[in-house]
Amino acid sequence: MKKKLVMTGMLLMAGILFCVISGFKGCIFLSGDLVRGGVLYDKWWAVNSGTAPATDHPLWDTRPDTESNTRTGSDTWRCKECHGWDYMGVDGAYGSGSHKTGFDGIYDSRNTSVINLTNSLETGDHDFSTHLSDQDIADVVAFITDGLIDMSLYIDLSTKEADGDAMNGETLYTAQCSECHGADGKTIDFGEGVGDLALGNPWETLHKIRFGHPGSAMPSMVEEGLSTDDQVDILTYAQTLGE
Repeated sequence: MKKKLVMTGMLLMAGILFCVISGFKGCIFLSGDLVRGGVLYDKWWAVNSGTAPATDHPLWDTRPDTESNTRTGSDTWRCKECHGWDYMGVDGAYGSGSHKTGFDGIYDSRNTSVINLTNSLETGDHDFSTHLSDQDIADVVAFITDGLIDMSLYIDLSTKEADGDAMNGETLYTAQCSECHGADGKTIDFGEGVGDLALGNPWETLHKIRFGHPGSAMPSMVEEGLSTDDQVDILTYAQTLGE
């Protein structure tokens, strides 16, 4: 037993020594907040009080489809713009239309190691370390590893219809959402009501139901402890408020 403890201690010290000598940031793991990571994924500068980039992301010109999505500047730095609200990239809702880039999604990255995910956000042309703090990056990594769901299980890609329980959704919407959005979903004016957004872009709506809206007081239903099914029920009811 003593030999095992000594060996374990030696290996631990060797690992720490390697981290110190190499300066490898991935050796230092911060505890990530997956909910905060979810809103950083949406629009990080509205969360960390950063400055919206004026130039295109370094990888923007390498997108496989350069014709469909002609956005420029800060829009090209939003994670969702390349990887989609459903996290599927070209294999999901952003597989066609004006947001198509041809880039892969991040859904399959949820099983990637924390070290590799951290490295992907701190190195090469995908380096966000000049814009995101170590904590920001840890939060995004936590969102990827622990916060993603397969939205295709709940939203039909072709019809955009959510398949939750609208009756339960109404109860939850009334308790969690109506105070700010109103019973009809139109109290907050963001160009369209909650119902129209839920019908037109159910993936964005579900993401915001789950994590909130960056730079606002909108609560996260993940943080509130609602199950994924409950979150989908809210979306399903919200779709009845449209048009």
